[in-house]
Amino acid sequence: MKGKVAVLILSLVGVVAFACNGGDGGGPLTSSPATTARVTATPAATSTPVAPSTSATPGSTVVSGAGEIAYFGPDGADIWLINSDGSGQRKLTEGQCQQAAGPFWSRGGDKIACASGGTSDAPQTKIAVFDLEGQTLAEVEQQAFLRSFAWSADGRHFVYAIAEGEALDTARPTLLIGDTDSEATVRLEDAQDPRWSPDGTQLAYMKTAGEELTIYDLASGQGRSLPQGLRPVAWALGGKALLVAAGYKQQDVGFEYEASLLDVASGEMTRVAELDNGTQFWLTRDGQRAAFLAGPAERTEGGVTISIIDLATHKVTPIEGAVVGYPSEAIPGDHIAWSPDGAFVYWIDVVASDQDISGTIYRARSDGSGSTQLAVLSGIVFNLSPDRTKVLYYDGAGLSVAGVDGSDARSLVQDVGGRWPPAVWRPLP
Repeated sequence: MKGKVAVLILSLVGVVAFACNGGDGGGPLTSSPATTARVTATPAATSTPVAPSTSATPGSTVVSGAGEIAYFGPDGADIWLINSDGSGQRKLTEGQCQQAAGPFWSRGGDKIACASGGTSDAPQTKIAVFDLEGQTLAEVEQQAFLRSFAWSADGRHFVYAIAEGEALDTARPTLLIGDTDSEATVRLEDAQDPRWSPDGTQLAYMKTAGEELTIYDLASGQGRSLPQGLRPVAWALGGKALLVAAGYKQQDVGFEYEASLLDVASGEMTRVAELDNGTQFWLTRDGQRAAFLAGPAERTEGGVTISIIDLATHKVTPIEGAVVGYPSEAIPGDHIAWSPDGAFVYWIDVVASDQDISGTIYRARSDGSGSTQLAVLSGIVFNLSPDRTKVLYYDGAGLSVAGVDGSDARSLVQDVGGRWPPAVWRPLP
């Protein structure tokens, strides 16, 4: 079984060559501090973690409704939509998404996109944006490698990173900002690592020629330079600060850098050592706190402990008994998530055995207390719904859905084309 699990993971990861961070602007194909996790060894166990306690389940802060889901069909050429109760299944596109990554929902959930970048021998970026009736709103085509794609919060603009040249390792990085309401395009030369501000009015990126961190303002069309030698990682504190990487060095495995918070107005820097060197982290919606992987777990199955850092006070709080694992070198981005109001954090611990591979869903309060086991489901890839009341899960053969407590589990789609991720929830408005 373990051999089959390894093959499944490799096949899923190989389908999509780049990562996309919908929260703040996405990351490139090549290693980036925002999207590539630090490799963490899984040591032999020396003790057993504290068992999670039981507590009352919090009420949902959002009306969940049917919960719409987008996925690629079995032929891999089209986007399909279906509700989490199995109703409303429909084909949205007609052959416009061949060998594409995504689907990528706009922040408001009223548009959806697919993106492809060709091959190493034949680079060709293609992006198509659709409304929910399947009408094409924007199309992009470039003779270039595609590095990343990400929506702005306004649901109108999107940024995509390309590399122009005959070979990826020598190609010139460029950012382009597209507009679904017009054919206007903003081109930023020698630029990479884009990160949208939370309100979608600004784009932080790195000018490669001078290793210069820059913030581009959409309204004025002007860029503002910040200290040299910094790479943008994520916006934080409601857009008042940028988490940046200083002293960035590519390693044989992963990378090395010092993480700091940069006050955008004053330029003041504050070290956040807990997020150094590609440590994976998950921000609350307001960017005030982050859950992060704090260190190896002491258990037979390996894994990593989880802590919470308050980015305003820099107070670090371990989550009691929290361990998250995955049978590969990084935790999938959808396996840790905050509730919409930031009061709870959820995580899914995936463990492979000789008989099965399963994910255990946990929840804890934002102060690190009340760690609670909610459900155990057979699968390898999981994605919590935006209101955190449901979970999609994939076992390599089909897509299923259940309540976050494991209730009302049902098979949803039998063939999603072996994509990573296999399906994506429609965002909350």
